[in-house]
Amino acid sequence: MLFLNKIKPILLDVYMPEELEGYDVVCKTGNDKKPFMKPNKNKFGDISSCFGLVEMQKRSLTIKAWQQIDVIQDDNQIKFEPANDQYFGSELHTHQTCGFAEKENIEVIKIAPPIAITCNESMNFLYTASPFAYHPLNIISGINNLKYNCQTNVFIYFEKSKKLNYTIKPLSPLMHIVPLSDRPIKLNYIYDWQKTVKMLSVKKYQMFKKNKMYRRMKLLG
Repeated sequence: MLFLNKIKPILLDVYMPEELEGYDVVCKTGNDKKPFMKPNKNKFGDISSCFGLVEMQKRSLTIKAWQQIDVIQDDNQIKFEPANDQYFGSELHTHQTCGFAEKENIEVIKIAPPIAITCNESMNFLYTASPFAYHPLNIISGINNLKYNCQTNVFIYFEKSKKLNYTIKPLSPLMHIVPLSDRPIKLNYIYDWQKTVKMLSVKKYQMFKKNKMYRRMKLLG
């Protein structure tokens, strides 16, 4: 008799405002059907048989734009005009790059979605831009541990002196969250804005304690 060991899934709790229920703002990427990723009989290979994209489709979560966001860059100013200010946050991080941004002639801005994701075990996840949608935005990659930091922030590089007038359309893929594990993901959705705010407040800085960020910030003055 053959016994198969069932792989334990990674359980993630996803917190969002009530208004986002039913829109799949956070979903398993494989459940977000894309015609161009449907397997076909092209013997020469195509995008649907690209190993990198197939694995991204199979393993990751997708974070979609939760509302329309107009991005305007002109005269060395960068502005965001979201449809709903309550569910949008942005913050300039150029001054925290220790001269890197100045050297590269860029601005670094953080966008904060109204989304918190928690994991009940220590697990690292890659945050990276989606290859399944085009945005003229340089979204940068990074690694986060969702047990200690539940934020889903999107960091963007903006080239200085460049002009941009772009609209991020609602439900367009922005970013993928990829577990650094072969285990599958199981999602538990909590649509409650007050609980989302509380979770972001409570778990926002636990990663600082884990990686001694407070000590580093103190040394930097």
